Amino acid sequence: MCPQGSKANHFYLRHGCVKTGEGAWDIDYVRMPLSDGVRAVHAMWSAFQARDWTSARALLHDDLQTVWWTSGERFDGADAFITVNARYPEGWTIHLIDISMLRDVG
Repeated sequence: MCPQGSKANHFYLRHGCVKTGEGAWDIDYVRMPLSDGVRAVHAMWSAFQARDWTSARALLHDDLQTVWWTSGERFDGADAFITVNARYPEGWTIHLIDISMLRDVG
């Protein structure tokens, strides 16, 4: 927790913390562990936010398969995924709040 209006808020944000809540007096932050996977996910979404499609593409496997859950559209290959995102109308922004590792069971 950090008091609202405190200069410490800038410190937390600058060092990878993410705001998770806000009360009358405090702002709550969480800092995710910096594993290789977490760094890669952060780098990819940062590249998307910056519209740096070359850097984003470099982080993806060629055989990527993606389904947009809202529309059911399927994109086969990293190039197709990058192309559709690069062409998507402007006005969007990304705020990465949480990352959870998913593991296959079995």
